[in-house]
Formats: sequence, structure tokens, C-alpha cells
Amino acid sequence: MAIISFEIPDNISHLKLSPTQEKNIKNKLRGQYLGEVAEVYAVELAEKIFGQKFHLASYNHKGWDIISEDGLIKIEVKQTSCLGTKTDLSIGSTWGKKGECTHIMIFDLYNEEHSISLIPHDKFFKSNFHGKVKLWRWNKDYNLNNQTRNTRLFLEYKINQK
Repeated sequence: MAIISFEIPDNISHLKLSPTQEKNIKNKLRGQYLGEVAEVYAVELAEKIFGQKFHLASYNHKGWDIISEDGLIKIEVKQTSCLGTKTDLSIGSTWGKKGECTHIMIFDLYNEEHSISLIPHDKFFKSNFHGKVKLWRWNKDYNLNNQTRNTRLFLEYKINQK
């Protein structure tokens, strides 16, 4: 397990946070770190899957995170490392990508055995979304009796990482 450290500016280093505040900060930092790592790994996986070079999109670009060198394959990368509900994992901020990317790559970093799925755009956006913010959920245990359609879709396009 990697340990990340950083410097706290001297003028605020004396301040103490409550255990809850520290936990919240660690969770935020972990989420940001995992998001960055997922994108780098997504480039590696996409190159293997599609047999061509990929690179990260610029930070000011909306619609996808990695793109093929020829510009034809645009992949939005999402990851989750915590439960969205008691039984489900979820990702958000995907609905705005409709019509912008060719695939959604989802990293399940919650389960000890991490799974990754690369779902084609049209299949992904024809699946189930929840609530006003249109969260995409699938069962944390990959049980097909809960969030059946999305869980099945995740499993159908699951990537073999070996």
C-alpha cells in the first residue's frame, strides 16, 4: 500500500482537527488519488484492449478522460471506493457525458478484488440511472437480484486484467 505525504504550511501546522475532520480529509484525498491513478491505469488498459496509443485528455476538456491517438475512442473514467447505498456501489457525473464519449470505464475499488468494466456508450446510457443527479448503481456483491440490469452490464463488459 502506498503512503502519500505532503507538507502543511507552517502558519497552520499547529491547528488540530477532530478525528471526524481527519477521517473526512483522508477520504477526500484518497478519492482524488484513486481517481488520478484510475486514469493512468485506464490508459494502459485501453492500449492493450484497442491496440493503439492513448493519452490523458486536457483538464479543461469536458466529456472524456482518455482519448486514442487517432481521436476516435474517447473514454470517460469513473471509480468508486465506497458504498453508495447499503447494497450498491455508484458513480455520478456521467449523464453530462452522454453523446461526448465512446465508452465509460468503471473501476470498482471498493471490493478487495478490484473489478474494471469498459461499457460502450450506447449500452451504458440505455441502462438505469437513479435520482435527480442520475447516479449509476450496481450491486456491491455482483448479486443479480439487486440492480440487475446495471450489475449484468458491468459483468458483461468486465475487463480481464491479466
